[in-house]
Amino acid sequence: MRALIKALLAFPLPSRPKGSEIPGIREIGDILSRSSQEGRVSDKDFLIMLRIFIGLTFNDATLKSLVASVSFSPDGACLFAGTKHGSISSWNLVGDTGWKMPVFEPHGYVRSIVFSSDGEHITTVHEDNIVLISDNTGKKIGKSLVHEAPVSSVVFSADGRFIVTASSDIIYIWDAVNLETKAHRQHSGLIMSVTVSPDVTHVASASDDKTIQISDIQQLQSTNPIQHKLEGHTEAVICVQYSPDGMRLISGSTDCTIRLWDTTTGETIMVISTQNRPVRCLAVSLSGHLIASGSDEGYIQVWNANTGKRSEVIDYGVSIGAIAFAPNGRQLASGYNDGAVRVWELL
Repeated sequence: MRALIKALLAFPLPSRPKGSEIPGIREIGDILSRSSQEGRVSDKDFLIMLRIFIGLTFNDATLKSLVASVSFSPDGACLFAGTKHGSISSWNLVGDTGWKMPVFEPHGYVRSIVFSSDGEHITTVHEDNIVLISDNTGKKIGKSLVHEAPVSSVVFSADGRFIVTASSDIIYIWDAVNLETKAHRQHSGLIMSVTVSPDVTHVASASDDKTIQISDIQQLQSTNPIQHKLEGHTEAVICVQYSPDGMRLISGSTDCTIRLWDTTTGETIMVISTQNRPVRCLAVSLSGHLIASGSDEGYIQVWNANTGKRSEVIDYGVSIGAIAFAPNGRQLASGYNDGAVRVWELL
């Protein structure tokens, strides 16, 4: 065991931006201190060290800046990343899947990459107020979804009938076939994130006005489509997602909390403290059992969605731009300010 740990400590680390911290150095220090006192390294601590040193890391010459979006294909076979400089890279994670990796034309800052549930279509959000729709080869299809202001969020409905986007304080619902749209001015501040319920009856939006609103999709253009206005966060709400069963909403805020809400009553179910780390990005596993949050300080925290108990902390030491669970729930991808994309094996 000691020989193996010694070998791990000698493992060459990736290059780091000047002045930044070696990834996981605080975790390693804690483990070495603890093992010195206990006279042994526990199995879990050993796995943590193994994950730090030989975790799957992707580097691409085109990833020269902040990775603003990461996304797994629905089958988990491929990973995609988009950057502030407009590049999109993709990697095959499981060998020869028979699927040709997409090639995308550069089109400016890639704020988001989202798959349709069947994996046939990909939407990308760009800095020039447009959303592009591509097939799974990267070829652009249909017309661009043009907005009057920057687009902060995009999501496909589970049945593939709608594409929902957020721009400024407006939610847009686009018909995925003819791309006709209806819109509703929703918040008193900027909308930061949108999500569609699994049964495709409601859309939830999170805003820097500190609120989340749940609206009936079919009534979006009525005078008041809002069914619930969720209040409790004390600062901007950056991200929101439905649980897979649609019974809960999960929101993350710069107030250093994650909140779980009952979608029927609009009441708060649980408040999770992120230990004084504002939430930059959020992910919910496909099972609904795990929640992950990322922060500007480089911390990923993983939480049990049923108990609110923190199960893991991953410290890379560089600001995080995006995180995403693999469909199997056992891996978590993260994109960083230094252009790195990492896939972590969860313990």
